[in-house]
Amino acid sequence: MHSVNWRYIGDWRLGLVLARGLLLQVCHPTIGAGVAEHSIFREDPWGRLRQSLGPVLETVYAEDGGEVGARIREAHRTIRGTDEHGRRYSAWEPEAYWFVLASGMDSIVVMAERYFPRALSRAEREQLLAETREVGLRMGLRERDMPVGLKAFERWYEEMLRDRLEDHPTAHAVLEELDSSPPPPWLPLPLPGPLRHAFSLPVGHLMTLATVGTLPKIVRDRLGLGWGVREECELRALGATVRSAFAAMPARWRYMPIARAGWEREARATRGVLAA
Repeated sequence: MHSVNWRYIGDWRLGLVLARGLLLQVCHPTIGAGVAEHSIFREDPWGRLRQSLGPVLETVYAEDGGEVGARIREAHRTIRGTDEHGRRYSAWEPEAYWFVLASGMDSIVVMAERYFPRALSRAEREQLLAETREVGLRMGLRERDMPVGLKAFERWYEEMLRDRLEDHPTAHAVLEELDSSPPPPWLPLPLPGPLRHAFSLPVGHLMTLATVGTLPKIVRDRLGLGWGVREECELRALGATVRSAFAAMPARWRYMPIARAGWEREARATRGVLAA
């Protein structure tokens, strides 16, 4: 299996960029309003992140990815309303719908840069875009709703960061909840030694560090979030700890259950073809 999404999106290290993706998303006025009015993130921030991730994992790894995508789209049908500025919004707006996937794709690129032995090559990022567009099609987006080619995507994404994202109240609410969060209840245990030490520190601090420090500078500045040498050194130390721990870990431990099941299914299918 040579899918970039398959290699990265089901890896436990994705947990370090989930909140980053959510924070970028709620800076979009449509998504920010929808999350503020329809989400459980204040009551259960980890549950909210897991609810968002689960369907995407199913769409990527499940055998019936198209059917899962249709269920996701239907689940968003009722997420609509009017925000505090009197602007009408709907979760089905193509720009907002695609931005959720695009910011997730960008977060995978950042995850590889920070927590893997090497960053994604440009060819791998091109492939990741193509695969993310395929997920978008499964979820009901149209070809014209999504940029084609990495250069076009980069131009579009830069414009979104510069012109469409805003200092949304929901973004600050997410940061407040993140900073005071306990460890996620679904964290795999027992953790390897280096990670066990890292997560003995306040989880809220680690997650805030991993979230704020990997935001695009233009978004961090718009939200008024400070970032200095000390914070950058702490984030680099976290990255080194994570890379070291995962390098010593058996490959199957690195993946979430749905991803492991997908890999095992593909391995069985490959063995069947070779045997035939």
